[in-house]
Amino acid sequence: MLGQFPHARRALAWCRIDEVPEGAFGSAEDDLPRFRVDVTVPEGALSDRRKEGLIEEVTADVLAAAGLDATEGLRVWVLIHEQREGTWGAAGNVVRFAELAVLAKGQRADA
Repeated sequence: MLGQFPHARRALAWCRIDEVPEGAFGSAEDDLPRFRVDVTVPEGALSDRRKEGLIEEVTADVLAAAGLDATEGLRVWVLIHEQREGTWGAAGNVVRFAELAVLAKGQRADA
């Protein structure tokens, strides 16, 4: 199904940023920003080691973008949501993990 879309590989990796108005979210501790990054992946796609690496990388990237150092890591929450097979759709069709794996292999080969 996904193979029929020439830009499917790029379309499957995207980011959404929701900015909360000043004063709408905070902590009694201080007024420095907090971040929540939600990552959705097919169930079983990431081993525990890969999840740990993803969380480390995302945390470091968010801290760098915000101009904060590694000691502020608790300001960044990374939540990994594993989507069960058959419950993810795109282009009007169910997206299967096997299709995503084929696309990922193709993307690595093209790199």
